[in-house]
Amino acid sequence: MYLINKFSIFVLALACLLAVSDVVATEVNMPNEDINVVLIGASIGNGWKFNELPDRLGLDGFKLEFVPVFDAFDKSPAIDDIINRSELPDVVIIKECSVYFPGNMADYQDKIRQWAEQLAEKNIDVIFATSVPVSERTGLVSKVKGLIKGVMGKPDKMKQLTAYNDWLRDVASQRDIDVLDLEAVLRVSDEVRYMDPKYDRGDHVHLNSDAYKTLDQVGKDLLLKIKAEHSDS
Repeated sequence: MYLINKFSIFVLALACLLAVSDVVATEVNMPNEDINVVLIGASIGNGWKFNELPDRLGLDGFKLEFVPVFDAFDKSPAIDDIINRSELPDVVIIKECSVYFPGNMADYQDKIRQWAEQLAEKNIDVIFATSVPVSERTGLVSKVKGLIKGVMGKPDKMKQLTAYNDWLRDVASQRDIDVLDLEAVLRVSDEVRYMDPKYDRGDHVHLNSDAYKTLDQVGKDLLLKIKAEHSDS
């Protein structure tokens, strides 16, 4: 009887040990939590309904958030808020709106570098989004205004915006940062870098539904790339 009880205790202890081992193995091998991706932007980011992207495209494993900053190029308060959260996101996408151009380009570049460094210090991956170009104004009044600005030495919106996008791509390449290239998929061509009129909602700045469908595909490609990179890390 003593041997039977001793054997029963041994069997029970072994069963408990195996159960604990199964739990540990499950915890070790369980899928990672959703990848948290934050987009900081303005009206186009808002109109895109970025946080709903996984549902629209049937993508699992993501938690998306849009942080709106409508009134200025400066995203410093939003960046500060994000890096001081108790739960940090995995990825932050920084997007600037065309309405901030022309502006102080040197200041813009300094801020982009600063934000990238702040996020990197918190081990948050940063992605640069190119600014969506405006569509071309072809009316006589617009052309005259453009000529007057040129004579007065005022910077041209599209020239500065495209220069900013080119600079952003260069910096991203140097720092091994991914780019969400919105300009590339919405412009007329590589040579004509205005927004394609078929994507213009009618005010030369904001996007129509066809444009957002195009952004959905670009967003899907980016999210799948992010997922692959996080799976490898």
